[in-house]
Amino acid sequence: ITSIEIRNTVTGGRLRTALSLDGGTTYYTFNKTTLVFEQLNINDSAAFLANGIIPADISAINYTALNSMTNGSIRLAYILEKPLLTDICKLKAVKINLG
Repeated sequence: ITSIEIRNTVTGGRLRTALSLDGGTTYYTFNKTTLVFEQLNINDSAAFLANGIIPADISAINYTALNSMTNGSIRLAYILEKPLLTDICKLKAVKINLG
């Protein structure tokens, strides 16, 4: 994997993603401060919204580390939060680019 692109439209809401490298058993977020992957419980919506990967930050992922962790399979989980009826929160496309 050389990059992941997430096309979205978010106004007033929030979109977060997480990555699984073991068929969906364990999900990870990427801490852009420490530059390491951290386990994330996607069933805890508050934690997912607080710690999931922001689409704009997906380019900061350490893809060398990601590739060393995967067996060639990747799953993405996402959560959308739209607090007000006037908010817009759309996931349009996910593109995984291979080297």
